[in-house]
Amino acid sequence: MVLSDVDLNVTSHSFRKSLSDYKKGEYPLQDKKSRIFNANQLGSNRLFTYLSIYQINTSLMGHDSYSTVPLELKLLLTTINCAKLFPNTTDARYSDKARQIIQQLTTRSDAHDVFVLAVQEFSSLWQAACPGLVRTYLDNLAPIVLHCLNKDKESALEHKVSSDSVDGPDAEPLLCMSSVSPSAGSGGLAQVPINGKQLFRHVTSSAIGAIGIMIFARNDISVQDLQFCSVRCGLFNSSLKGATAVQILLSKFEHTHKFTFISAHFTASDGHKKLLRRINDGNTIMKALKAQFGGIFDGYVFLLGDLNFRLHYSQESNTKYNDREVTKHLLEEQDELNSIRATGILFHDFKEPVITFPPTYKYHLGSGDKYVYNLTRQPSWCDRILYKSANNNITVHEYRSIDRTPHLEFTDHQAVTMSVSTPLLYQASPFSLQKNNITERLHIGHIADRFIYVTWYIHEIYGVLGDILTILLLVVVVTGIIWCVHNDW
Repeated sequence: MVLSDVDLNVTSHSFRKSLSDYKKGEYPLQDKKSRIFNANQLGSNRLFTYLSIYQINTSLMGHDSYSTVPLELKLLLTTINCAKLFPNTTDARYSDKARQIIQQLTTRSDAHDVFVLAVQEFSSLWQAACPGLVRTYLDNLAPIVLHCLNKDKESALEHKVSSDSVDGPDAEPLLCMSSVSPSAGSGGLAQVPINGKQLFRHVTSSAIGAIGIMIFARNDISVQDLQFCSVRCGLFNSSLKGATAVQILLSKFEHTHKFTFISAHFTASDGHKKLLRRINDGNTIMKALKAQFGGIFDGYVFLLGDLNFRLHYSQESNTKYNDREVTKHLLEEQDELNSIRATGILFHDFKEPVITFPPTYKYHLGSGDKYVYNLTRQPSWCDRILYKSANNNITVHEYRSIDRTPHLEFTDHQAVTMSVSTPLLYQASPFSLQKNNITERLHIGHIADRFIYVTWYIHEIYGVLGDILTILLLVVVVTGIIWCVHNDW
C-alpha cells in the first residue's frame, strides 16, 4: 500500500466502524492462521491510516508490534543412546570425532527454531556416577553442536557458559530442581542472521547419571524462565536409570508458551518382570515431574529417550524388519509401549507419530554391515519420542530414524529424530519455585552413586586386585549398616 491510498484524517468513528465490520467478517483475512489484517485487501475505496491498521492488528492479536510471521516455533528433537562410547569431550584429540557425530544428528536443522538433543549412556558407569562430570562433558560438547547448527560460521564458536547458556544443577538427589531469572538464557551472542535466519545459541543443559539433555534456540527467541528436575530410577535408587527434564518458557513476537523436554532411560532387557520395572520407571518419573513442575501438561511436553520397551515375543531370525507391513504388524500387535498406552497403564495421554522405520536396537557392531542386528537381543523400537499438548495442536512434520552412517556406527542403537511445529498461544507466567522434599531415598541414591564411582575407579586402577578390595569394602559397608540398624545408631 502506498501513501496516496491512505486518508490521514480518518476519524476515530470510522475506525471503530471498520473494526466492527472487520470482526463481523466483511473484510477478508490475509492469513487466517496468523490473523493479521492487510489494508491492501480493502482497495482504494476504503481509507485507513497506518495507525488504524496497527490498532486493528493489536486489537485482534494482542500484539505490541505489527508482524505477518505465523506465531509458531519449529522444533527438531533428536535422541541417541551412545552405548557409553561417545568421544570424551574434555579431550581435544576427540573433538573432530564428536563433531562428525553431531553433524549427522543436525543435518536438517536449518528450517528449525529450536534444537533439542537427548542422550543416554553418554559416558561410562563410573563417570556417570561422578557428580557433575557428565554435565561438564555436555558443556564441552555445546560449542561443537553450535558449530554444526550454525554451519561453521565463526561467530557460532563463541560459547560462554557464564553468559550464553544456563546450566542445570548437578542432579544429586532423587529430585533436583532449580529456577533462573527471566533473563537467563537470553545469551550474549550477536544476532547475526544466516540466510534470513538468526544464529543458534546454547540455552541450557541438564544431566543425571549418564542421561543428558541439551537445548539450543535461535537468537530471536527469548527465554523467559527455566527450571530443572531429575529423577533416579536405578538399582538402589542410583542414577543408572532415570530422567532429567527442563521446563522452559520460550517467547517470540511477545507470545510465550511453556515447553517441557524430558530425556529418559528406562530399565533394560526382555521379560515380564523387566516390563513391570519399565512401567514403574515411567510412573515414578511422571509423578515426580508433576509434583515438582506443577501444571506440566498445560504446555507442550516432549519425552525422548531409550525407553527400552521391547516386543512381547521373540521373532524368527529371518524376520524382515525393513518390510513396512512387518513393521506395522509388530508395532500394532507386539510392541510393549503401544500395548500399555492403549490399555491406559502408562503414557496413555501421550501421542507418538506412526513408526515407519525398522527397530532401533540392537545392532551388531563391527560386522561390516551397519544394519545387521545382534540377535542376542530381540530387535525392538527402544528409542522413542512421545509428545503431549493440552490443545492437541502439535503438528508433526517428520518422525524417522537417522541413517547409521560410519560416524554413527559406534553405538548399537539408532538415533531417532522428530520435526514438529508448535503455536505460541498465550503469555505464560514465570515459574514459581517449589521447595524440594528430601527423603531417605535421596541418601540411598547418593550412596549408590558414590559406591559405583569408587568401585569402578578402583577397578580401573588396580584391576583384579581392585575387585578384591571392592568386595572387602562392600562387606565392611554392609556390616556397618547392619551394626548401625541393630544398635539404633
